[in-house]
Amino acid sequence: MIRELFLAGLLAAHSVSGHELTGHTILIRPIILTNDAGDDAAKANLPEELIDLPFRRWDLDFQILEPVKWSRREFRDGEIDVDVIVKAAMEEGVFRQPRRIANMFFARKINGREAPNGLGQEPGWVTFTAQGDDPPLGQDAFVVVHEVTHNLGLSHTVDDAEVPSDIPNVMGEGDFLDRIREDGITRHQAATILKSPLVRETVKCLEVEEGRRAYLGESFEAYYMELNRREVEAMTGKVVGKALKGEALEKEARKRFENAVMDFTREEREVVLWMVGEYRKLLVEDFPLLANQPWQVVKVKGDHCGGFCHTRGLSVVIAEGALNRMVNDYRRHGKSKTALAGAGTIIVHEQIHVLQRCFPRKFSGLYTGAYGFIDGRVEQDEWVARNEIQNPDGLEGNRWVVDYEGNHYWLKTILDEKDDPARMPASFREAIMPLQKTGKTYRVIWKKGEKKPEVVDPNLMRDWKKQFPIHTGHDHPNEIFAYLFQAELTRKIMEEEPSDDMMTKKTMEWARKELR
Repeated sequence: MIRELFLAGLLAAHSVSGHELTGHTILIRPIILTNDAGDDAAKANLPEELIDLPFRRWDLDFQILEPVKWSRREFRDGEIDVDVIVKAAMEEGVFRQPRRIANMFFARKINGREAPNGLGQEPGWVTFTAQGDDPPLGQDAFVVVHEVTHNLGLSHTVDDAEVPSDIPNVMGEGDFLDRIREDGITRHQAATILKSPLVRETVKCLEVEEGRRAYLGESFEAYYMELNRREVEAMTGKVVGKALKGEALEKEARKRFENAVMDFTREEREVVLWMVGEYRKLLVEDFPLLANQPWQVVKVKGDHCGGFCHTRGLSVVIAEGALNRMVNDYRRHGKSKTALAGAGTIIVHEQIHVLQRCFPRKFSGLYTGAYGFIDGRVEQDEWVARNEIQNPDGLEGNRWVVDYEGNHYWLKTILDEKDDPARMPASFREAIMPLQKTGKTYRVIWKKGEKKPEVVDPNLMRDWKKQFPIHTGHDHPNEIFAYLFQAELTRKIMEEEPSDDMMTKKTMEWARKELR
């Protein structure tokens, strides 16, 4: 009881994690090991309020991404050496952004050793943690902090002449809670931590080379290898030879996208940093999960992807034309709510898509609940694969099914098959395709005598669309949420009353609960 009261006092003396903006962020991705059937998971307790305490003093914040489960019993039970586990994880694509995200395994044993214990690369980006049952107060948080700080380059205090061994420290001995207090990291240690590649500037306009690496990265999801020839033509505005396929097409797509990345001007950088800083202040109280994620911005040429802003991995991709509009708003209105409520809100819209990519299970509950989508799978159709234009902010385009008046439909944006070459967005066409359920999956219904899907009149879905007060984006729930949230943020900036639309109310109620 005494220790519990001490813990309550310790947390009360500091801002609760997530409600204080910091300039640097470290991302942790928990990988929870289970049995081969995906059950009986290892314990994974990450008390973020305690984990953050020793870092806040140094303008650092931990953000814990949505955990992923990996079904490997022998890994969970410590029967296999950790080096073998890491190699297997690399081969199976389990990791996200190696060397930039701290990927933390949760097991029952580590190399045969019983819990509680931990193991972390020094320096590095992989840790293993085995948490015991009924631990002393603060033990779970300490083990997480201790192993991640090994990743960040810290040694035990007995091996670091610059750090006293007789005071509580995250790398030393003593009571668990004492070691993770606000003064648990020294200035010398903080200087080492801030040099780690795991530490990100929370808000950053990426320079060309870093922007290209971010734009071409696919550790969160495959993209370039999935593009069809017509998509590459439409998005880059240049013809692609019909003979170009497979790896050659992917290579060409990567080259074109890489060449689209630009550097920010001084004025653009100044405007983006100011706007994002103000948006984060507006968001942090009600939506700290959104406000405290890293905001990484990449600039691309104005004619790339039709001038549409989008995302890749953890980065927001802003077209030159959109940046021009933001700068013009800033020039006309200065540092005002009018400037904030203008073109810049697209950054928040896109940052939401980054968050959706990091927390897919969290958002799926809203989509199948209030939005009424079916979380299913539509079997691949050759005609669709040849003519679709994938939404980079919702690549699981064959997942979400609409149930309307007892029938199932697939909403897609396709490229007009008569346009050769296709152009973005001039060639965009809305396709609403009836589906037939076949077991656990769905398939499109072909037109009689043709090898192409039946497409219904968009007016058929007019009443379904009306429940969402948006003009576009109905083909993916990621877009529905982002547009509704963006509109409410604009109202807040302009000090207007919230929308009385029922779906908007449900969306914001969910967001206030889940994005904390």
